[in-house]
Amino acid sequence: MCKHLSNLDLELKEKGIEETFRGNWNYIVVVILLTCGLMSCFSNEDELTGKKKVKGSENLFVKIYQKDKFDYVTPISFELINQDGSIIISNRFLTGTDVRHEKIERFYPCLHDGIFYLCYPYPKVYAIHPLDPAKSKLSRDTLFKILKEHDSRLIDSGG
Repeated sequence: MCKHLSNLDLELKEKGIEETFRGNWNYIVVVILLTCGLMSCFSNEDELTGKKKVKGSENLFVKIYQKDKFDYVTPISFELINQDGSIIISNRFLTGTDVRHEKIERFYPCLHDGIFYLCYPYPKVYAIHPLDPAKSKLSRDTLFKILKEHDSRLIDSGG
């Protein structure tokens, strides 16, 4: 193997392209190292920030995810699951933020009258989803009015 490499080295010297090859090789190594380094800094994947019990429900939980992204504003999404881990509402966009959330104490998931809603922070409502099939055809505005009658402090984010 070494003999083969030294023959290749001699051929390159004879052709007068040793320096050009070495320069290109250094460039390739630098590009590979930078690419690997940048990819290890962030995965650009949703990372589970936490899981919180839904107020007003015995067996529902919300999982909060934040995109692991080296960027100015990162998206936050959520997923509603039951106690067995079955997905009730699949991963949905909630909002964007420039803050990295390590804890989820500012998120307020609640269920009232068959309507799931998620505040961030309370009382600002970002997500409203009817879980009661009888309310599935109601508009977001109508669902929010029902919630507002229950808790007058709620503010609609317009999401």
